Amino acid sequence: MAASADEQATYLDHIHAPLTGGLSAASCSNDELALEFDDTFHAAGHMIDAGELTPWQRDAALPLDAILKQWSGQSHADFWKREALWSDPRWNDVRSVAKKALAAFTQ
Repeated sequence: MAASADEQATYLDHIHAPLTGGLSAASCSNDELALEFDDTFHAAGHMIDAGELTPWQRDAALPLDAILKQWSGQSHADFWKREALWSDPRWNDVRSVAKKALAAFTQ
């Protein structure tokens, strides 16, 4: 989530390659980025219990979870289109919040 738009698009092309035959996945939604974060974030309690994550790290990711929830849903469909990675300023907000969360994991 903290990566540049170009890096995010490359990653999305990579994970969608089995579906696209290795071609661009530009027609696929960006929501996979949020879905992957969501999958991991919702396991945070178990990860804390297993010693894989600290409560402080989970708490550092809370703003990212909140911002993604804020822009989810059909009323924000434009946010999830591929070109929005470059053109929608909300993605810059996501990246900024994600970078702050990521810092909690590198300290």
